[in-house]
Amino acid sequence: MAAVLDRDEDPSAAEMRDGLTVLQSLYDGWLHGGMFGRLTDVYEPGDYEAGEGERVYIEDGTVTLPTEIDDRKPRDLVAIEVFDDDGRKAWVWDRTAWVRIDSLTENDDAPLAARGMNGLAACVAVNYVEEFGEGTITQSMVRQCGQFKAALSYKFGSEREVSVGTWF
Repeated sequence: MAAVLDRDEDPSAAEMRDGLTVLQSLYDGWLHGGMFGRLTDVYEPGDYEAGEGERVYIEDGTVTLPTEIDDRKPRDLVAIEVFDDDGRKAWVWDRTAWVRIDSLTENDDAPLAARGMNGLAACVAVNYVEEFGEGTITQSMVRQCGQFKAALSYKFGSEREVSVGTWF
């Protein structure tokens, strides 16, 4: 999209590594910037079933991801992050299942790409060009990137969470 490569050209190992670094940085930035909601810190000594929007620190045990919460599926675009003996792991609920957004490899499908492949590609392209100085950024790319991030942030296309007012 940023004309770093021709459409029929395969990336070199360094270009692939750099692209994956940019993509991973996007997911990490979105997670820690609150794109998928605020995370509540939970400290557990043993096995634990994580809840929506939790960052779980576990001493000795296994964390399982919920498939149902109060007789419903997890809320769309909610995250769970886990720190255990194996390191850090992060997931986002993407419509029907948890998708891993850390430790990406070149053979993985890009998480959240089904929500707008061009929008995600624009985010990668803009950040790639800004990071490495190769390629060209157009206003259209910047706009697509912004629209994709706004759709994620506002959870367009997702069921709205019920809000309750408090009256005094």
